Amino acid sequence: GDAFLFHSFSPNLEKDEAALHTGCPVLKGVKWTGTIWIHTVPFRPGSFARPDPNAPPPPDPGHCVDLRDECAKWAERGECEKNVQYMAGNQDGAGHCRASCSACEVCKDVDRACYNRNREAAGYLVLDEREASPGYRSPVV
Repeated sequence: GDAFLFHSFSPNLEKDEAALHTGCPVLKGVKWTGTIWIHTVPFRPGSFARPDPNAPPPPDPGHCVDLRDECAKWAERGECEKNVQYMAGNQDGAGHCRASCSACEVCKDVDRACYNRNREAAGYLVLDEREASPGYRSPVV
């Protein structure tokens, strides 16, 4: 088949107005696309920075805790409803005041199902301890 490569920037990184298109019409047959982005400048350069070795580890989303001392006070003032993303979180990430907002379950140490429900509610993968065992093979789906 045939392939096209569209450049959206000229070699000096100025936007190429002639490359602004929504797609070529299909006159006959089927049009397939395989989009590949080639970045001319670093993409998300902050993600390449080395983490601070003295920084505390990120909180475990399986544990139902508040990350700020002020959480209970903020929850009483209705912040759980006013600022849901920060306070309680959603599928995009855990909030800072999940316990005070009742956005998670307080689990017993041995209750892995509860722990995994908290992780899943915060948008994280469910952990399966078997995957960490040497020789474990995931079932083929």
